[in-house]
Amino acid sequence: MVEQTRPRRFEAAWEAEDRWPWLAWSTAGLVAVGGLFAVLGLPQVPFMWPLYRVGLVLPTCGLTRAGVALLRGQPSRAWMFNPAVYPVASAVAAMTGRWVVGAWSGRWLRVRLRAPAVAWVILAVGGLGGLWIRQQAHASLLIHQMR
Repeated sequence: MVEQTRPRRFEAAWEAEDRWPWLAWSTAGLVAVGGLFAVLGLPQVPFMWPLYRVGLVLPTCGLTRAGVALLRGQPSRAWMFNPAVYPVASAVAAMTGRWVVGAWSGRWLRVRLRAPAVAWVILAVGGLGGLWIRQQAHASLLIHQMR
């Protein structure tokens, strides 16, 4: 009788080739733009959806300002604008570290997290829904700061 093994939920491996070179460029661009915004300030162009005119904000509202606040060393201000900045900043730090290690060693980390599709849907809907409710509760702050 052949024993069947279940696929592992988490896999990490080192590879000789970077399968996601665009990831390094995207991360570098995000860090560069964020750094410029942190030093020079945000442009006077509103980065918002038209829905704010009726008082509706989206889960990503305030994320740019939160990123700038975090880069300026103002973590409580960053949280006030959008708490999603912390997972985004963690991902940017991880991608930067991946690139540095890969460029230095020539070996690229590949991570795979396997979960049922329903788990990803629940995570996405729950996370975005909770963030949306939180951001909507702070709509007056976010919309006032946009003007």
